[in-house]
Amino acid sequence: MISNEIYNKFCNALKNRDVLELSFVSKSDLHNHAGRGGKIEDLSNEITPPDSTFSTLDDMQIWFEDRVKSKLKFGLEGYLFKLEASFKQASRDNIKKLALNFGLGEVKKLGGIENFAKVMNAFKSMHIPDSDFIPELSLLRSDASEEIAIAKDIISYNWFKSLDVCGNEHSASLEKFVPL
Repeated sequence: MISNEIYNKFCNALKNRDVLELSFVSKSDLHNHAGRGGKIEDLSNEITPPDSTFSTLDDMQIWFEDRVKSKLKFGLEGYLFKLEASFKQASRDNIKKLALNFGLGEVKKLGGIENFAKVMNAFKSMHIPDSDFIPELSLLRSDASEEIAIAKDIISYNWFKSLDVCGNEHSASLEKFVPL
């Protein structure tokens, strides 16, 4: 339970659009796509912010592909750079409960769940040591049968704490994910 003082401080900072004051208030970030949670300035000085708000998630994805992904380092080094930026931003934002979302391909990119967990736990220890870290495994609805087979092995490691089923809601029923 938060105190009235902290609640009022947070509300006033929101009303005044005072980002600095907001950073002093402890917060939760309960759905953050890892690799997209860092500040633009941390990623590259070549990235230009969006011109306006996005009308749809597809518009946001197009902007990300055109203006962010195309400007970043490629390969494992670039991938780790983006992930670490998410942890750095969580620290700056005073996030005390962080749910970062990772895809199956990301686990594979680091050689499997053991190495993946080791690297993510190291980022957590470096940047948000006093925060509650809730790793979330993201699964695509459209690839349900293939994803479930791979996910069962990864989940058995007991590192991920929650699941996110993403993609077109009409492409597959959630029933397929019940075994997980």
